[in-house]
Amino acid sequence: MTDQLNEARKRYTVSKSSKGSTSAHNGDDVATLLAGNSPEIVCSTAEKLAGLKSGVSPYFEIIKPTIERGFDYRQLNWSN
Repeated sequence: MTDQLNEARKRYTVSKSSKGSTSAHNGDDVATLLAGNSPEIVCSTAEKLAGLKSGVSPYFEIIKPTIERGFDYRQLNWSN
């Protein structure tokens, strides 16, 4: 495992975190674009890419509408 991790590290791109400390990422376009940004900016960007409303909890996007349509997890049959 250690050898695999050391081998993978050779492919990392060194960058700076949003707080200025040394960080690393895989070097692809998205990672390079987001490198050095705050977690808030990274999350906001991900929300936009996923087509979600910025700053809206998944509860209000997915769970609440599902419950309002009558879904009841207690009625699920978990057997094969």
